[in-house]
Amino acid sequence: MKNRFVTYILLFLMLTSGKTLFAQGAQMIKAEFTTKRTSVYRNETIEITLDIRSTGVSIGRNIQLGNMPSDNQLLQIGAFDDHGATKKETNGILVETRKFTGKFRPLVTGTIVIQPRINLTILTKRRSFFGTVTHQSPRTLQMKPLNLSVRSVQESMRPPDYENAVGKFTFDVKVSPSDIMVGDLINISTVISGDGYLDEVSPIGISSTYLFKAYDSKAIKQDTAMRSFVQTVVVLSTNATEIPKLSFSYFDTETTSYKTATRGPFPLSFHAAKNIKIKQFTPESTLNNAHSDNETAGTAKARITSQLRQKITTGTIIEEEPIRFAPSYSALITDEPPLDAQVRILNSYQEWRKIEYKHNRGWIPHSALSEEIE
Repeated sequence: MKNRFVTYILLFLMLTSGKTLFAQGAQMIKAEFTTKRTSVYRNETIEITLDIRSTGVSIGRNIQLGNMPSDNQLLQIGAFDDHGATKKETNGILVETRKFTGKFRPLVTGTIVIQPRINLTILTKRRSFFGTVTHQSPRTLQMKPLNLSVRSVQESMRPPDYENAVGKFTFDVKVSPSDIMVGDLINISTVISGDGYLDEVSPIGISSTYLFKAYDSKAIKQDTAMRSFVQTVVVLSTNATEIPKLSFSYFDTETTSYKTATRGPFPLSFHAAKNIKIKQFTPESTLNNAHSDNETAGTAKARITSQLRQKITTGTIIEEEPIRFAPSYSALITDEPPLDAQVRILNSYQEWRKIEYKHNRGWIPHSALSEEIE
């Protein structure tokens, strides 16, 4: 009688607490949504914890949430993480707690009310003629509402380069190579990583000046927690002693203030041009037989020169591809030869060919050429 009275008292206290409760005799279930802060910013990534506590009853693994706010109001990022079950005895009562955490992003300002229904299964073991049988009973729990107060970031002290990034981030920049010559290509790699909203952030890079020819920065990788960009620049002058500093601004929701991460400037050094000695091609068999054929030295030299000219490679443009300053699709365009244009092929590098067209030299993909030996 005493135990039954204690059970009724517990039921009464939990029912009058305003929190979700399911009871059947000595069986109780309570579910609750909590978060560290209920006053948050629009586009801030927040973590919401779901605790389901049960006494005298087991809960199935299949738990579903219904009646959540729409994705236009509160966007869920990924699925809930299941942290498993823990058991703790309090005042002689064994309580089992299932914990789940999920990440959400409020997309509108104002008050967002979160009051979902939880659909779960109660597992009950019963004895039967065939032994112990687990009986499954579906249940729906209505939770106490969690109210989020959502506001926009402040306009005061807003950095000029701020592009609505909200959260906590790191900013890294790498410049390679730094030992260069005029005309070399430099890659500027930038990475933003952390936890927050980055959807509106533009690729980061420098602008063209008389020192650099800068191509558009391109996105390499992007997901919910990272943005990676790369920009190619061409060095135009030895006065380009450094790559200018780069910066990234965001609103820090922990300190409730704007922050600007700055990297650089990045010094550059110039090395002297490398002198590569090219050994003249001399057909050995031709030289050995030159005097045996009663040829003069001048006649032999003329014949060798004629043979060398026969080795010159020419080509015809078969695809519309521009001539570039260096063997890279991001390099400066120097000319645009038409289809069927005749060119001389001077050198090769991987899938590129260095050509001469109307006294203009540069690089073009080998697939754009039909090569011939004169």
